[in-house]
Parts: sequence; structure tokens; C-alpha cells
Amino acid sequence: MLYTKHNITELDLEKYTRFVTIGCSFTSWLWPTWADLMARELPNAKFINIGCSGAGNTYINTMLNYVSRKYNFGPETLVGVMWSTFYREDRFVLENPRGKEINNDRLGWHMPGGIDMPKTKEINDRDGYFVKTSAIEPYHYIIRDLALINSATCFLKSAKFDTLTMAMNSLEYQIPVPASRFSDRDGIIEHADKLYQEALQLYQDIENDFVGHVVGGPDDWPIKHSLPTEHGSCTDYHPRAVDFATWLE
Repeated sequence: MLYTKHNITELDLEKYTRFVTIGCSFTSWLWPTWADLMARELPNAKFINIGCSGAGNTYINTMLNYVSRKYNFGPETLVGVMWSTFYREDRFVLENPRGKEINNDRLGWHMPGGIDMPKTKEINDRDGYFVKTSAIEPYHYIIRDLALINSATCFLKSAKFDTLTMAMNSLEYQIPVPASRFSDRDGIIEHADKLYQEALQLYQDIENDFVGHVVGGPDDWPIKHSLPTEHGSCTDYHPRAVDFATWLE
């Protein structure tokens, strides 16, 4: 069964012996996320978190399908999926040195985060794993990720195991500001915006299958935190454990 915001009250957490979660850093981070907190509410379940910082929806969709087959998920398993933001590139690279930092099924996965972020551009130039930032077409990532989420949801509705899915952001928040992506050529901005809105309209129903999303828009983003480091401090934008707890309630 796929639990949604319409039937989530029917979820019986005591009947599962395995709880598997998949997502990005909103699922696996330096402190407890929704996945860790929810695992505490499943008294009889072994908790397996294959979320990974920087992961995109390609990784999430691939691993959801792969591990469910590899470990033969059945009625004893509850799977929690937190879809990530769009514009991310995931690759499995056997000679990827970063893959050694993680283990088991995630070994070799290269997931630097948003492809238009400075960190990812640096990886592009150094390792050549991804397309160059200058070649990014936002519409590609919009229709790719919408299709990935839709296909996975269709799979989950007929799966032998139970699932609940959610998203970091509302889908509307994934749409870029066209003027910041294109030069001011005749009609290009207007045409791009039309494509974005058409894609959103086509897939608007898939949010009905989520139990919810953590961030509704830019104004809802959790307050940034200042974290101590060996060189002073850094700014972190992930929700705190208490933010996740409040959201779960």
C-alpha cells in the first residue's frame, strides 16, 4: 500500500520488522532527520537508511527499485521516500574516490548535489563526471524528475511492500526564474516559462500521493544555523531535528 495524506491515519507502525528510508541530506544528515525520528516509532523494525547527502532523484528512484528487488521487500517492510530537489546529477563511478566514504549499496555513487551549484561546477571541471554547467537546460531536469517521481509512484502503488513518500519542496518551488537562466533573446524567456508551467500542469496530481513536503517555498525555508568547525563556523540550511519532529507531528 502507498500511504498518502488521505490515508496516513491507517498506518500501523507496530506491524513492520524492517523500515527502509531513501533520500538526500534531508533523510541522512549530521543530526537526526525525519527518518531517524520516525524509526523510533517503529518498535519492532530494523532501521536501514540509504539516504545520502547530495543525492538526487535519479539515485533515489534507482535505489528504491534496486534494493526492493535485492532484498525482496514484502508486507513486513515499510519504505519511506523523501524526494529531493531537481537539477541534480547522480552517477555510479567504480573509480570514484568519494564512494569510499560510504559503503554497501551506495559504494561508488557520486552525488555532489545541485548541478548548478559552485561545488558541482568545480567537480565538473576537475573530474569530468557531469555535463558542463553552461550546458544545463532547466526544462530537461523538470520533465526528467517529474517523470521519475511519477513512474516510481506507479510502481509503489502495486508493490508488495508498504510505502510513504514525501518531498523536500513543493513542485512549484522547483521551477527556476527564467530571466536568471537565459539571455534576453527574442521570446526565449516566455517560451521557457510556458514549458515549465505546462509540465507542472501535467504532473500536478502527483503531489496528492505525498504525505506532504517539508518546505513549501523560499519563505518557508528553515532558519539557517551557524555550526562550529575546526576553522571557525559555517552556515547550514538543513532543518534541525526539532523542525523535523514538528513536521512529522
